[in-house]
This record gives sequence, C-alpha cells and structure tokens, in this order.
Amino acid sequence: MQLEDKRDPAYWRAIKPDSTLTLTDEQALREDISGQNYLVKQIIKIREKSGICEWILFELEGQDDAPDSWLMAKLVDKEVDIRVYFEPDDFESGNRKDMIEQENMFLFQKPEDVDDFTCGELEYAKHIGWDFPGDEEGDDDIHVDYNVKAGELQGDISYDPYQSGQNELLATVVEFDTSDETTCPEMLVLEIGHPEDEEGGFIRLFFGNSIKPTEADVLAVTSV
Repeated sequence: MQLEDKRDPAYWRAIKPDSTLTLTDEQALREDISGQNYLVKQIIKIREKSGICEWILFELEGQDDAPDSWLMAKLVDKEVDIRVYFEPDDFESGNRKDMIEQENMFLFQKPEDVDDFTCGELEYAKHIGWDFPGDEEGDDDIHVDYNVKAGELQGDISYDPYQSGQNELLATVVEFDTSDETTCPEMLVLEIGHPEDEEGGFIRLFFGNSIKPTEADVLAVTSV
C-alpha cells in the first residue's frame, strides 16, 4: 500500500516493520542516483509525557550496499520534521553506569560533588563537543559544538514488534543542533530504561540531518 500525504503525521504512524523505504535526499543521491533503499526492521514510538510532541524512530537495514541507518519523524501537532541519523562507531552504547566507567561524562553536566554522586542524579549536558574524522585520510578531525534545544524531555515508549515489559519503560530524549559548518547539524541522545533502575537506562547517541518529508518514499506494510 502506497500512502499519499507525507506531511500528515498519520502517514508516519501507519508504517509497519518490513516496509521498504527509499531516501532521495541530497546525501542519498550522491551515493546512488536513484536513492538508497532500506528495510524497516523495528519502530520505536515515544510520546512526550505532556503530549507536546511524538517521536517515531525507524531502525533501517540498508539494502544494495546502503549503510544501516535510522529515520526519525518528530510530530508536533500537525507538523512533521524528518531526520536521518547514524550511530557513530567510536561511541559504545550502554547504561549510565557504563558511561561513567567508559569516561563518557561529556554527556552530563558536572555533578556538585564529583566524588559522591549517583547515576540517577546526573543531568544531561547543555553543550557537547564532538570530533568527526576528516574528509580524507590523514586530514585533521573536524570539531563540532552542539547546543541543547529544549533540554531533557521524557515520554512513554512502545515498540513494533512488541517487546515484553515495554509499558514499564521510560524514554528520555535530548535534542541538540549546531551553527557550525557540518554535514551532521543534528544530534540526539536517547535513553530508554526502567525508572527504578539504579544503573540508569540504555543510552544511544545519534548524529544526522533534517530532510524533507518528500525525500523519504515508503512502500508501507500496514496492519490488516
């Protein structure tokens, strides 16, 4: 079934796993003149606690040599914002305790007592710097400074395919952007876990850019 209005939030809510998705944004067309093809493996839906917005994340399996990726539809009222993300190879996802042990404290604001704090009391940083590899082998790293948009937002989460215990989970979403010159002006921190877990939720880091809704074509497999 080919859905029609990509600027309608209902379009993105209706997509199911095993749908075929083709990206035709500028980056995708540089790789292949017909765009890059993906299979939707999993869908994560997060609804902000007060209902101000909704995030739908599509885990994409690359086809025909396209790299695995993520597509996010952020829905605010009737507005749709589409972004394409990747997870950096040099960041190892894990819970808050893992982040501390891996010395990834750059994700968080400095605690009042650096020698005596708990995982749960850490608040996410408002500014994060990241070094990307240079464009060519041997080039210097490219440093980009990201600034938080609206701070930490929390929401209820659901998975498709369904995951046992998903109703007990809480998601924390922190969005960043930058005014620096870069191909990845968007950054996203996503934490998912049980609110009572002393070691914190599972944290993933994403970088990417916004695309137009019309630059993502979905041959959608919807529920009967």
